[in-house]
Amino acid sequence: MSLPNGDRAPFLSELLWEIVERLAFLEERLRGDFLPDTRVGDSEAIDQRMGAWRKNCARGNEKVFAKRLGWDGLDADNARELAGRVRRISPELPQWARLLGRMIRGELPVAFEELFHPFLRLARETLRNETGAAYFLLAEEAHRQWERYLLRSWEQIAGETLDLEFKAFRSPRKAFPSLPISARRPSPASDSRRLYQSFLQIFQGDGLLRLFLEYPVLARFLATKLSQWVEAAQEFLLRLRADLMELGTHFNQGQSVGLVTGVDPGLSDPHYGGRAALRAHFAVGIKLIYKPKMFTVEAAYWDLLGWINRNSELPPFRRIRVLGRGA
Repeated sequence: MSLPNGDRAPFLSELLWEIVERLAFLEERLRGDFLPDTRVGDSEAIDQRMGAWRKNCARGNEKVFAKRLGWDGLDADNARELAGRVRRISPELPQWARLLGRMIRGELPVAFEELFHPFLRLARETLRNETGAAYFLLAEEAHRQWERYLLRSWEQIAGETLDLEFKAFRSPRKAFPSLPISARRPSPASDSRRLYQSFLQIFQGDGLLRLFLEYPVLARFLATKLSQWVEAAQEFLLRLRADLMELGTHFNQGQSVGLVTGVDPGLSDPHYGGRAALRAHFAVGIKLIYKPKMFTVEAAYWDLLGWINRNSELPPFRRIRVLGRGA
């Protein structure tokens, strides 16, 4: 299964959950870490698993197998539930899965990332200057994750153009206007990494200016994305500083939520100047979704569900606590 293009954080999280629930060990299912989540069409897979289970622990003998199930307080029906799809009860990924996610993210490089590093430094310095002490409400790892999101945004914008330039660099017969004449010859480096490094050297000095003169729309889009990212991050940090005490009151029984130790940005389509929802992981262990928009309608909806729960005999609706803070 391949990950979609663009920011991969939300998609990676979904895939990690699928991995955790697909490989749940029998002992984890038996001790109640997971709940049955059987679906239509699962019967054949469950039959195969039950057959393998019976063969491994009872050499295929049905009576011996039934006796073995009884030792764990099981019968054939609830054993079949355990052998089917399951859903993890805890809202947190296990430690090994979080580590796996970090390993995978480390294996997903941004194309032409080195070219964007000067832009990233400018974005970081601008954000730090604009937010002052609020900048440090995010731990270093959280800043790194949000900066990675910006890098991937630039990759989406410039990736195809830079790939086209790189192909031209490797094909000396194809003159390419944005490349200086000295660069339109084959590199003596045969190693692909050295060839890539040689390509990046083209953009030192006035090389980037040449590129942007050839692709002025690209230049504008990259600069616009930097500006939008700084504005959105600044807005989040200043709102976080203003609302930090109320977040503790509303979501953590009056106790401080601590620093933001991690973020999962890009959880919605960009809107209102490139803004998007994000998930903030706080030091105390809670996770909150930040949506940079008015919450009036959503807050009213959850209040309505609360009123129904209090005034009806219907099964209670699950509610989400919302803290609306204006536009």
